Amino acid sequence: MAQHTATKAAPTPVIIYGSCVTRDMFEFAPPPGTHLIDYVARQSWCSIGNPVNSGALESVHLESPFQNRSFQGDLRGDAVDRIAAGLRRNPNAHLLIDLTDERGGVYAGPNGAVVTRNLDVVGNGIYGQLPEEWERLSFGFLGYSLLF
Repeated sequence: MAQHTATKAAPTPVIIYGSCVTRDMFEFAPPPGTHLIDYVARQSWCSIGNPVNSGALESVHLESPFQNRSFQGDLRGDAVDRIAAGLRRNPNAHLLIDLTDERGGVYAGPNGAVVTRNLDVVGNGIYGQLPEEWERLSFGFLGYSLLF
């Protein structure tokens, strides 16, 4: 009689595009059989592919390396690039999209530049230094919806 040996399946790799709400779930109550491989945070869907070239924003340094990486990635509009790189490294990865961070809205500037209204940055007055042609677009309003 042939003996079967159970093989343990490798955990499913997951990439999160979104907020800390979903990331915290993976940290504190990870779904069985999953493994978080990347977390692209604090980048609005609207800022993807819409890089920002503004000295007022590029010189921002936030409290933590994570906050800085997230903010600088948003300025580059690099969310899709990061997700694609993760999927190339892990072709079987699942992409979990969490749009909670969209609630803060964005700032839209000339030439299509878009930056997420990041709550880490709001308190330090940096957005107030943007040139006057930059416009705050709130979540749910027409200007924002057209970018989304």
